[in-house]
Amino acid sequence: AGLYGRTNLVLEGESLSRVQTFGPGDIAAIYQQGHSIDEQDSLAHGLIFRLTANTIHITIEDNDDEQFNSSGDTCLFMIIKMANDVTYRRLKHVLTLMVKQRQGIAHHLLDIAFESADPIPSNFSESTGPSQWFNENLDQSQREAVSFALASRDISIIHGPPGT
Repeated sequence: AGLYGRTNLVLEGESLSRVQTFGPGDIAAIYQQGHSIDEQDSLAHGLIFRLTANTIHITIEDNDDEQFNSSGDTCLFMIIKMANDVTYRRLKHVLTLMVKQRQGIAHHLLDIAFESADPIPSNFSESTGPSQWFNENLDQSQREAVSFALASRDISIIHGPPGT
C-alpha cells in the first residue's frame, strides 16, 4: 500500500524493453498485453516513481486487486506513457489571460506573436551590451546573444546552451 490509499504496483520482468523512455514522474497507463489501447480499456493509470533495469514501480489510485494478481503465472502487460497536460494547461491559462487583458505590453507582444504587427528592430551593435557581465565565463557567441536580447525593443529569443 502506498500513501493516501494508493496502491504501489511493481511490474518486473527479465528484460523490460524501452524502459529508458520512462522516467520518475511520468504518467503511465497499464494495459493487458493483446488488448486494445483505448483510454477506457486501460487496467489502471498511475505515476512512475522508480525504475530499475527489470522493474517499474507505479503508484495507482484505483485498483481491482484481481487485475494484477498473477499467483505465480506469467502475465504480460503493456505500459504506455501518457501525455502530461500540466504544461499545456499552464500555457493555455497564460494565453487566455493575455487575450483577456489586451492592454499595455501584452497587447503589443500578442500582435507580434500572432503576426498582426512587426517587431520594432533592435539597436544591436557590437558595442551594445552590459558594462559588467554577471557571468564572466560566457564565450563570445553567448555574449553576443545576451547583448542582442538586451538591445531588442520588443522580444528576443535565445536558443542555446544553458548559461546563456
